[in-house]
Amino acid sequence: TGTGDGIKIFNSGQFLPGGGTITHPSLYTSNIGNFDVVGTSNTINGFQRGIEVLASYYPDLRISNNVIGSQALPNSGDGIISADLHAAAPNTLGIGRIDNNSVRYNAEHGINTLFTDATIIENNSIAFNGHAGVSLKNGANDFLVQLNTFDSNGWDAIVLDSSADDRNKFSQNTFIGINLAANYLPINLQATANEIGQTPNDGNDFDPGANDLMNYPVINASGITLNGANWSVPFAFDTDVSGDYTLEFYKYTAATNRYDFIDSENVNGVTSGTNDFLGTALIPSSSLAPGNQLAVLAIRGTGTTNIGNTSELSPVVTVPANSPAPTSITLAPSSDTGILGDNRTNRDNSTPANNLQFTVNGTVSNATVRIYSGTTLIGTAVATGSTTTVTTSGTFDLADGLRTLTATQTELGK
Repeated sequence: TGTGDGIKIFNSGQFLPGGGTITHPSLYTSNIGNFDVVGTSNTINGFQRGIEVLASYYPDLRISNNVIGSQALPNSGDGIISADLHAAAPNTLGIGRIDNNSVRYNAEHGINTLFTDATIIENNSIAFNGHAGVSLKNGANDFLVQLNTFDSNGWDAIVLDSSADDRNKFSQNTFIGINLAANYLPINLQATANEIGQTPNDGNDFDPGANDLMNYPVINASGITLNGANWSVPFAFDTDVSGDYTLEFYKYTAATNRYDFIDSENVNGVTSGTNDFLGTALIPSSSLAPGNQLAVLAIRGTGTTNIGNTSELSPVVTVPANSPAPTSITLAPSSDTGILGDNRTNRDNSTPANNLQFTVNGTVSNATVRIYSGTTLIGTAVATGSTTTVTTSGTFDLADGLRTLTATQTELGK
């Protein structure tokens, strides 16, 4: 314990905290180039700052498997603070890495960066810190913050300060105990210094700022439907940059103010312009249930090595209740070309001339009735009573052989 830093590195090259044996002859010589601290993990409690790393151009900075702060003996400032750290080459990802640490009960930020870039922050437990879990500021760019668990930090879990830059990606983190009552967020892109609360979407997303203050997608809650093995989740996305995006969906649990990542979907060919891009994401039916709450964020680009901007999480919406399933589906007589009632046909839906008609029983007036082959929608109709005739599109070829078709219905408001 002490009043300064547990570990302080200045003007150095490579740093690998890990234990108690210093293999380089001198820890404090400026511009060392490379040195290692190797062995088992460090426990760094009761200092002003746990680990401070300053003014370094590094080929490989790693802070790994340390315990930084504890409830019994917290550090009185930040758990980890880095300042003026830069990658060997611009616009590169993962030159530095902060991973598998327990960063807890520090009086200020869990991890605080200033004038720093190109760092992966992953698989850390970042909890019960007095300020933000991770704070990125002063030109921060090319960060990848992923697979961390944030729990009950005093401020936002991740805050991208208004002085930060762009190309910062936040992916598949778990957020617990977010102080929503005080307007703190899982991810906060600040439009102005020390801003608290969500930054509203703006038309065409032209505003500059941290991660370009990228708009979040908006879920159309009333359009969410359960279709076979998936929930269909319609969304609108207003952006000023056309291209490919990744949408990440999170289930929200109000009792613990918790957001859990449940699914991601690549959305290719998003177009910018005066009209919102409209799409539908498919989420496995096992991931959600009626009454669950759902939020989404957008990441510019696709793939694990992409380092595009990330939006804030959208406001949560509630998954609507299910409509009752139809009781039966059978080929209509006009399409049953075998023995009437045997559900055999020589019409394969490959063209409009070879489309099919089905009789669906157990429908509800004004419900939208859909027929699927596997996960492919092949026909839809609006019910006018307890029995509905659905004509298929004639655009999806049903290959010869036994085919299993599914009928669903969605009532208005469900």
